[in-house]
Amino acid sequence: MAQKNFSFGGSTLQQTQNQSLFNLLNSGLFNFGGGVGTGGTGSTGGGGTPTPQPAQPQPTIPTAGVSPIQLLVSSIPTAAPGGVITSEHHNSLRTALLAIANQLGLGPLSAEGAVTFAPRFAPKDPVDTTNEKWDLDYGVAKKSQALSGHTARGWMEIDLPEGTRIQKMVVYGQRGPTTNGTMTVNLIRQLVTDPSNPVALVSVPVTHAADPKQGVSADVSTSLPGASNPAGLEEYRTVDNTKYKYLVTAELVMTDVDSTGFINAIQVVCRQG
Repeated sequence: MAQKNFSFGGSTLQQTQNQSLFNLLNSGLFNFGGGVGTGGTGSTGGGGTPTPQPAQPQPTIPTAGVSPIQLLVSSIPTAAPGGVITSEHHNSLRTALLAIANQLGLGPLSAEGAVTFAPRFAPKDPVDTTNEKWDLDYGVAKKSQALSGHTARGWMEIDLPEGTRIQKMVVYGQRGPTTNGTMTVNLIRQLVTDPSNPVALVSVPVTHAADPKQGVSADVSTSLPGASNPAGLEEYRTVDNTKYKYLVTAELVMTDVDSTGFINAIQVVCRQG
């Protein structure tokens, strides 16, 4: 095709400069949205083929040095107004809180745990403290031979985790050395509004053969009224501090001069859910 000359008017120098400017614009180095002359390749005009634009790189979040707790917290779904809160929201939040508790040195939470108490029995009869009281040492309750032939009775209040289920009670102690006499430790539930009808949820007999290192345990009694029904037994197991207070009582009956007894610790094993 023969080259077509363009005239912008003016002097020869000016025409030369105009021609140079035209050549630069027509070279394709600049894109103004449409083709210039016959070589236009604009993206929107002139009928030219759109020029593909390179994909913009997405910003990346650095993961070096990110702790597992940060990842767990960031994985908690965001709740939107009017949206449904699903189990995923709760479970991811619970997982993050457990990780935070473990990081703080609280340790992983267990579904089942024991609450341990040192015996500190108050006398049942505050007047007759000579015959019936337990002798209290550092973390130990005991009955010596000096008071043989008498009964030791005492009680103490305990705190159990709200809403947990009582699995069993364990008593670390011994009575002896003979087979004569009895020692019984009870877990008592007492109504806040009516203390006159206490209920013995668990009764643990401690014999002369009991190993104080292994402990003697017993479960919630199924002989309680209504406890033969699963729903009734579940009601006895469930800790409800709004309605009840929980006590431990210990009674030792010694019938000969050689009888003694002691209790090192009491544990109540409870389960979450």
